[in-house]
Amino acid sequence: SLYNKEKGKEIERLRAQLEYEEQNRAIGELTEENLTQALQLEQERNTRNLILSSASFILLLGGFLWLMYKRKQDKKQHALDMKRVEIEQRMLRSQMNPHFIFNALNSIQSYVTTNQTYEAEVFLSKFSLLVRKILENSAHKLISLEEETETLQLYLELEKVRFQDRFDFAIQFDEADQTLPIPPMLLQPFVENAILHGMKGKEGKGQIDVRFMEKEDVLICEVEDNGVGRSLNGKKAGDHRSMATGLTDDRINFFNKEIKGTGFSLLIFDLKHQDGSPSGTKVQLTIPIEA
Repeated sequence: SLYNKEKGKEIERLRAQLEYEEQNRAIGELTEENLTQALQLEQERNTRNLILSSASFILLLGGFLWLMYKRKQDKKQHALDMKRVEIEQRMLRSQMNPHFIFNALNSIQSYVTTNQTYEAEVFLSKFSLLVRKILENSAHKLISLEEETETLQLYLELEKVRFQDRFDFAIQFDEADQTLPIPPMLLQPFVENAILHGMKGKEGKGQIDVRFMEKEDVLICEVEDNGVGRSLNGKKAGDHRSMATGLTDDRINFFNKEIKGTGFSLLIFDLKHQDGSPSGTKVQLTIPIEA
């Protein structure tokens, strides 16, 4: 009985120890699981914070780069605007040069002093209308082809009278839409060159033809004269032609920068007779048609 009693106590002790060990093992497993979960939560939190931090950095960097790009574009646009103003001022000075105004007023004075009242009134009316059109067109980026040809018509009529019918002229359209928008006063410098220098020293009557041809997505403008050609004009005339060409080249380069392309172009041809002698000059200006 005493032995059994001792054995029972030993069994109870072992059972209690086993339960204690099982409880400790369960507690250990629970603690390890909690620790693992805690580590996972910590890793997820760190990952989330890293993603948020990276996204914030990318947004800030993107905003900074966009701001820099915007400032660069604004600066480029400002430079283009300033260049436009400079070119427009040069263009207006070229159109309204003192030499042309002085000669036109001298022609009016000559009519008045010779009692040619009607001729003076007609000339003065055309001259005032031309000045008005030049000033109005210079305020616009684009004008219609019809408005441009009206200005050229007035200019050629005045110069023909002033040069005592030493030349004839014609403005021709080859199925070109007269409502097409084009930059103002692109052809006038070359028409002026054809009159002042193409006809200089020419024997017989001169001819100046202005043509407009619409092909696909471009408008081709030509100014052709049967004058003495560029090679016989001398240094002074050549300098004047260079100034007109230089101004138009600047405008063409500016327009191409605006449209980010090469749609505008200028070509000058020296025309020849069969024997190789100069027979005039042809200027060809290509203008892209806006869709």
